[in-house]
Amino acid sequence: MENKSLKQIIANRLEKLDKIRQLGVNPYPYEFNITHSTSEITKDNIDQNVSVAGRVMSLRKMGKAALLIFKMKKVGFSFILRETMLEKTTTIYLS
Repeated sequence: MENKSLKQIIANRLEKLDKIRQLGVNPYPYEFNITHSTSEITKDNIDQNVSVAGRVMSLRKMGKAALLIFKMKKVGFSFILRETMLEKTTTIYLS
């Protein structure tokens, strides 16, 4: 594992933040429309866009895919995210 200084970590995060803003996305939106709760997400939603809010507990990057462990209230979910499924802004958040 590579040891990075605090200055390098901060510079990297600020660079990602700048890329997100350049895409016209507010990284700190004032409001967010949640379309589903975790209990409403089922196999029927596989080909749909859903908006959920919660906490990313773990993120494991694996080349062009990532495993995301997400928790909303007391319910947890695991997602496999493929690069081809994601919008450009999401890819920046995960990089």
